[in-house]
Amino acid sequence: MKEKKSIEKKSYRAREARLTIDGSIEQKKKIKMLAASKEMSITDFMLELVEEKYTWCPLGLSHLPNAETIASMEASERGEGVKSFKSIDDLFKDLGS
Repeated sequence: MKEKKSIEKKSYRAREARLTIDGSIEQKKKIKMLAASKEMSITDFMLELVEEKYTWCPLGLSHLPNAETIASMEASERGEGVKSFKSIDDLFKDLGS
């Protein structure tokens, strides 16, 4: 008996989505077969394609920060431009509130 490989699957069910696919019967069959080959529902398969193609898409679960954000995060990890306060009152005084 052939042992089945464990495949890490992403689940997009946290955000319910309803998709309508306009295409020929043959195109729909191909999409269904591709989704089945990855052991995914058609909806999950299509959402994964969207996430891979358009990383900026709000349907995607990952987000790649831009260069400015990366530089800012790296600087704060090094302690550059980071302030600390002894109390919440000191924080608000610094913020001008």
